[in-house]
Amino acid sequence: MRASDRALSGGGCVVSMRPVPVSVVIPTFNRRELVRQAVASVCAQRAAECEIIVVDDGSADGTAEALRAEFGAQIRLIRTENRGVAAARNLGVASSRGELIAFLDSDDLWLPDKVAAQLAFFAEHPGAEICQTEEIWIRNGVRVNPCAHHRKPSGDIFEPSLRLCLVSPSAVMLRRSLFEGVGGFDESLPVCEDYDLWLRIARNTPVWLVDRALVVKRGGHADQLSRQLWGMDRFRVAALVRLLAQGDLSPVQHRATLAVLAEKCQILAQGAARRGRHAEAEAYRALPASNSLRKLDDVSFGSPLPRDCRFSRNVGAQHAAPLRKHAENTVDETSGRSFIDSPPRGSVDFLANSASTSSARAVGYSISKENSAHPENLTGEDTGLERP
Repeated sequence: MRASDRALSGGGCVVSMRPVPVSVVIPTFNRRELVRQAVASVCAQRAAECEIIVVDDGSADGTAEALRAEFGAQIRLIRTENRGVAAARNLGVASSRGELIAFLDSDDLWLPDKVAAQLAFFAEHPGAEICQTEEIWIRNGVRVNPCAHHRKPSGDIFEPSLRLCLVSPSAVMLRRSLFEGVGGFDESLPVCEDYDLWLRIARNTPVWLVDRALVVKRGGHADQLSRQLWGMDRFRVAALVRLLAQGDLSPVQHRATLAVLAEKCQILAQGAARRGRHAEAEAYRALPASNSLRKLDDVSFGSPLPRDCRFSRNVGAQHAAPLRKHAENTVDETSGRSFIDSPPRGSVDFLANSASTSSARAVGYSISKENSAHPENLTGEDTGLERP
């Protein structure tokens, strides 16, 4: 039986204006079959009602038509120009109604008790603001076991998360207030946007683990950016630099962040030197030194840094106008209106204050439209499926 024909008593997906406990945001780009399976896995949730929002980020493979045909009014479908996974997730959250937010990447699946288990956790721990589950990893159709250093900690995960991303978007559920309070995903990062967000959250907030494998992560796709971009640590360095520049880390966190930044910069400097980019290598070597973070305005990591690109503690404020323009080009197919015609709760204010602080551009890196795939296709890399 098709998911769109199933009765939804006791669980499933819903499109209505009444409150729902959980809003699920699924960004997708040219993954018609995979996203269909992802949505079906949310509709199959037991004892949990979800609002499902699919953000079609400029797909050209018939994704929207296929989803409409199978799921109809069970999902809220938002079509937008291609701006990447961070923008798609932010837009999905801005148009949602749940007090709890969950993300599902379009190549991943949820097992039937995933949402119910996390709702039970929040009910038992009312002071908790974010939790994640364990995962089953599949690469090219074969189950793989994570290495010991990929084991997910619980509670204060800030320091372990500096070296590698230990939180998976598809496994997370968090309170809306927390997501909006830190400013959402940084839309200037083409990759590692999740690494950046979890660090900004973990610096002040425990991230709890529901120790059950309730997510199936599927990796090994040809369209994963980990196969197309060298030096993924360039974007982690951008995130670390901003974290340090904001000046609100504890002394222990500051020392740990600076130490990891130095490690990553040394590796990147060696790589740049091997490629004959000696100025870039020297810039990386100098970056972690005392007071050198102020030099970001003057360094170039392979491309000129725009003079209007500066770090700011008021992250994202300068991006309100571009985000509003993006909203004007966004259509919510449930209502047929443009996003800006009928903005959902707090959406414009949230988008105006999102964390799009040009972290990637702050290290002088840019991705041209013609050679960039959708960043969500990288998610396996940051959870160890395609680690460089």
